Amino acid sequence: MAAKLIISNEDRYDEYVLLIDGADSAEVFPLSSITTEISPGVHAVSFRSKAETELPLTCKPIRVTLKDGATLSLQVRTQNLAIRIYDTQECQLNARQGFLCGRLADGAYVENPIA
Repeated sequence: MAAKLIISNEDRYDEYVLLIDGADSAEVFPLSSITTEISPGVHAVSFRSKAETELPLTCKPIRVTLKDGATLSLQVRTQNLAIRIYDTQECQLNARQGFLCGRLADGAYVENPIA
């Protein structure tokens, strides 16, 4: 069986590529959502912008642990030249300070040193 990752792009214009463990996984178009299946286990989840601007958009990866059959929903948006990843409670998971560790959904955990 597999785990599901649901990504919602909240930006009106920006298009992203979902990176799982550093490899391109799927495209996420503006104001749309995708669902992708991944194997259970520990994964690094990140995004890169498909914009062809001269300004690079950066995104710190988050590390998630997904159990078999788990579903994890995340939102992605750009603010101040940084791609930000949020959970369903609007908590930014790839922030710049502090340490975040805990359950995101049934069978989905995050363990992220954020500093």
